[in-house]
Amino acid sequence: MIALGSSSFAHEKHEGDQKVKHTMETLKEVEGALNLYKLVHRDYPNYFEGLHKLIELELLSAFPQDEWGNRILYIKNLKETVLISKGLDGVKGTGDDIIHPVTST
Repeated sequence: MIALGSSSFAHEKHEGDQKVKHTMETLKEVEGALNLYKLVHRDYPNYFEGLHKLIELELLSAFPQDEWGNRILYIKNLKETVLISKGLDGVKGTGDDIIHPVTST
């Protein structure tokens, strides 16, 4: 019985790892679209335009979501541009968030 529980836990962990991996791939795809935007406009969309601007310009086909069905957050201020997945719990600012700083290519 313990082995079954361990096996179940290992399966859930592997599934979680796959979701994290796919979410990171999504974040990198969004970063690519942001960098294409920046090539033309010399900067990333401002905070208020956000990722909607990339959809409007057809650089993204839909609003990006992580593997848990949460919308990817876009933060741009004077210091940094980041993409955030709220992770499994769907709450920003907790330990399962995936934070991806956007860097120019």
